[in-house]
Amino acid sequence: MDDLPAFTHTPLDDISGIHDLVVRTFHAHTTRSLQYRLKQLRSLYWGLKDAEPALTEALKLDLGKSAHESWMAEIMWCLNDIVFVCKNLEAWMRDEAAPDIPLMNQLMRPRIRKDPLGAVLIIGAFNFPFMLSLCPLIGAIAAGCTAVLKPSENAPNSARIMQHVIEQSLSPDAYQVVQGGVPETTALLEQKWDKIFYTGNPTLFCAGQVCVSQNYVLVDKDLLPALTHELGQALREFQPNGAKGNEDYSRIVNERQWDRLKSLLDSTKGKILYGGHTDRDTLLFEPTVVQVESADDPLLQVESFGPLIPILAVQDLDEAIRIANDTDATPLAMYAFGSKADNAKVLAETRSGGATLNDAMFHASMPTLPFGGVGWLEGLIDFRYPPYTAKKFKAIKQMADTPDFDRQGNAKKSLLWWLLLLGGKGSIASAGARWAVFVSLLAVGARMMARVR
Repeated sequence: MDDLPAFTHTPLDDISGIHDLVVRTFHAHTTRSLQYRLKQLRSLYWGLKDAEPALTEALKLDLGKSAHESWMAEIMWCLNDIVFVCKNLEAWMRDEAAPDIPLMNQLMRPRIRKDPLGAVLIIGAFNFPFMLSLCPLIGAIAAGCTAVLKPSENAPNSARIMQHVIEQSLSPDAYQVVQGGVPETTALLEQKWDKIFYTGNPTLFCAGQVCVSQNYVLVDKDLLPALTHELGQALREFQPNGAKGNEDYSRIVNERQWDRLKSLLDSTKGKILYGGHTDRDTLLFEPTVVQVESADDPLLQVESFGPLIPILAVQDLDEAIRIANDTDATPLAMYAFGSKADNAKVLAETRSGGATLNDAMFHASMPTLPFGGVGWLEGLIDFRYPPYTAKKFKAIKQMADTPDFDRQGNAKKSLLWWLLLLGGKGSIASAGARWAVFVSLLAVGARMMARVR
């Protein structure tokens, strides 16, 4: 990281020129071909792979993230995304037959084309600076678009290394990085874009650390004692020495976010059951469990995006569903823990961007799901829970997908593919010709052996 240029705002006068550059490149049709897209994606993969130590260091500097969490929730996510996209891109680009065409029109063979949208703008967020910036970029490259990425200024070290990787890995005519804050973002938004990727709220103020974490917990009043007991045990297991002395526990990104969370905690009328210790100098904010008495408590009404866990006891499931719908009718995520019938009722009577049953957040990690997911066996995925150990880190490192391309961007062929092509190159048709000759030679050899006998 020390050899990278310091975080520097892009001059405002340069922004319209950067926009015009990527627009011209798109209209030159440079980015449309499959091979161009694959070359860019594969180059980005190796750029990120080589920069893994710097990526980890940047996340530690910006957010206090451990190497374990950085790999699991950011670096591996981006690398696996590229491998997954590269394996499927050719199929995704093919025209599709239009469904439900009347018989009289079927002879016209109508098709659905997959055309790129154009020049796109990506505005990153600080809480997952790589994943929430690079995954949209990966999608834009795969779609044949050109793009400008504006990383979050609240994670400046992550922004620096992203700019370095992109400049070293991608075509500068098609992919650019703009650094800065509100003025630079405003200047970008004044340009005409064909698509804008953005995670945040309308003020460009990303108010938290994890966008799909729970904002509150509703629990049957009879289960409240058992739940709070288990939460206490889990906190002691995850952080045996407390949050303050735990280097694996992330810090709040800056003083502004810390002040907001502290103000929110101070405003509650609830009772702190666990945690509550904070330190502005180090941006420490302990996981804090608060039992509240009303759905009107600020901890339920305001989206915290922080380590606050308010719990409200309810009479029954109907009351829980009513409170959830009144508090936020369309949350980004919802997690239901209960019987099959209870979970079905929750899904039927609430709406959310995504849902996981008898678990949390896992739907967001599945690339083939827009949203969704179910619970998993805890013993198989305990690597996601602290305390983080070398054994757990080794387990998640082994989860990375293996790329089917080399450092030059050339596709690797498996042994099965080599056998199918009989060690040659070219298409399946040319391999068929080689197989025909091979079979003919085998037949001749068999006849000659028969004569010898």
